Order: sequence, then structure tokens, then C-alpha cells
Amino acid sequence: MPLIKFRSLITLVFIFISGIGFGQTVQSLDYLLKYDTTTCWYDFHIIILDGYAEGAGQRTQFTSKISMVIPTGTIIAFADKYLPLQNNQSYTGTIPMDWNFGPAVSDPGASPGNDFICITPKLAPTSQYNNIYAGDTLKLFSVSVSGVSNCGEGIRLYENGVDPGSSDPGMQGADFSNSFTIGGFTELYNENAPVEGPSPPEILELIDNSNSNIEINLVIDTTNCQGTIEYTWTGPNGYTSTTEDVFIDPVTSANFGEYEVIIKDAIGCADTSSIIIEEDVPTVTVLGLLDINNTYILPNIDGSLDQVLTTDGNGIVSWMDAPTSFVGNSPTDNDQRWSSVNTISNDSKREIDILKNEVILLKSEIEALKLLIEKLTKD
Repeated sequence: MPLIKFRSLITLVFIFISGIGFGQTVQSLDYLLKYDTTTCWYDFHIIILDGYAEGAGQRTQFTSKISMVIPTGTIIAFADKYLPLQNNQSYTGTIPMDWNFGPAVSDPGASPGNDFICITPKLAPTSQYNNIYAGDTLKLFSVSVSGVSNCGEGIRLYENGVDPGSSDPGMQGADFSNSFTIGGFTELYNENAPVEGPSPPEILELIDNSNSNIEINLVIDTTNCQGTIEYTWTGPNGYTSTTEDVFIDPVTSANFGEYEVIIKDAIGCADTSSIIIEEDVPTVTVLGLLDINNTYILPNIDGSLDQVLTTDGNGIVSWMDAPTSFVGNSPTDNDQRWSSVNTISNDSKREIDILKNEVILLKSEIEALKLLIEKLTKD
């Protein structure tokens, strides 16, 4: 008989002779694989669903199998081991039991692109947990996985009855079915809890600090494991950028609209958000209609001079700065500034910037030229 099998047999005989193997009371448990954002390791836990274990025999680790599935090309290694503890019958154990990698199959025909790895406990010397109760979550060991991409997609626990069995193509006769026993040989494994994978970097806020420019400041939250963050911005007028924040100066109307950012960390976890930057002329107030052969005043804005608009019988509109002393509905004759006239014909509809917050729209009509003045006021 091989030495390792002989030692295992002696261990089991010792367990039952000493009474350790009797009185199994843990009834059911789940597996949990959880990514630790501090250590950057995957931690394996068992979640006790039902039962308890207080006696030394009830707390003793028996034969078990934990199987993982990882994308082909990634590398897995033990990072640390925690429970159960060797020779912990009297709660004095300090050395974690040795967990070992067992059979492995890479990229089988039944599941291309995946590797299957089995993890089993070393039962000699005997190892015990401390007291166990329903509701407890116990961390048994941690593994490091290199080559993680797509935010850990594909790193998971084997699914009994779903993943390939021993007779499926490429599985080489290996059985990766999960199994767990404590305090005896009754099967305790129930199912896998959902994998808790790496957390993506989080966009907390997009701050609009625009003034005469466009400035967007990004506020994010990251963890130790996320490495260098990549930024991808897109926006109006074909805007793209890979900087953390957005700064555009000078700006035109074409620069206003929705800006979207995607942030991605070193293992492929991502978050996205967007913000709309509006041009500072959102409110429209209609002042009235202007007929031909009349002159009208556009009100003073931001301390600038009033603007005077004049129409004539030929459908010509003219405008200029009004004198500071100007009062009434027509310009005075003694101010030379009225000789400098800008004109635009009414042969097409167009927008004319009179003052930075004023727009004139020209419309041709059969009987007379009418002008609709819209004053665009700031919020």
C-alpha cells in the first residue's frame, strides 16, 4: 500500500477510535468566492447554512473538493491559508491546514477557453475549526490569479451538474464536482453563492466648472488593486480625449452638448457617466413685432450701450450703438455714430448677433417686412 494512503487510513482510524468522527451536526453549507480589494486575492469561504459544531469531532475537517474555473492563460497560486487549524482539538492550533491543488484540465473540448482546477485538504495531521454555528462565513484560503482581464469575468467556482463531467470531451476522466464534509462523511455542500468579483472604479461626480470655456472635472473612487486608470472622453463636434478632465478654450456653439466618459482600470473593470453642458442662453422672451419704416430700441444689457434697430421701405434692417443721452423712438441727428450703418437684406432668413445676448431673426412676407426680436436671457 502506498505510504500516503497508509497514513490517511491511520488518520481516519485514529479519528473514529478517539470518538472524533461521531456526532456530525453541521448540516449544510455553500461555497463563496470573493475578491479582496485590499490584498487583490480571491478568498474562498464556506457559508454555514444549518447546524453547528462544538465538539472536537464535529469540528474536524474530512474529505472535501473545491473546484475552480479560470480562463485559459491565467495562472493561479495559493496566496495564504487560514482554516481549519492543525491539532486544534482543544482550540490551541495555530498552523493552518494545508490545502493543495489536485487534478487540473486545460482548455478541454467540452469547455474551450477554460481551465479546471481542483483543490483538496491534507487530512494528516487532523485539523479542526473553532466552534461553528449557522450563519457563520469562514475564510479557508486565498489564491492569487495573474492575467486577470474583463474585470475577472470567467473566474468562478465549478457548477455541479452544469459544467462538464468526467466523461465529457477533453476532461480526461477527472471529476471536478464540489464536495465538502466536516465531522463525518455526510455531504454538506449545497451550492455556490454568487461570485463577488473585483469592484470597478466608480465615477462619483462630473463637475461643470465652465465659464467662458468648457471645463469638466471628474471625481472618482478607486481601490488599491485597480492600478492606472484609463480615461476615454467623447463629446460634441467630434470631441475625444484621454485626459482625466475636459478643458476647451475657446468654445463655439458646436462645443455644447453631452460629454461622456468611460474609465477603466488595469484589470478591465469600467464605469461610465455623462454630463450635458448647455450654452448660457436657455430662456427666450418675445419682445414684439417690428414693422417697416420704424426704429426700435433693444434694451441695455450688462452695462453695454443700447442697440438701435431701423427698418426702411426697401426691406433693409440697420443697427448701431445708441448715444448714452438717447431717449425716445428715433435717433438724434447730431450724433455721428449713426452714419456708420450695418445693413442686411431680407432675401433670406438668418440670425444676426446684435449683442452677445440678443438675436434678430429676419422673415420675408408678402405685404411687409416683419422682424421678430427674441431676447435671450441667462439663467
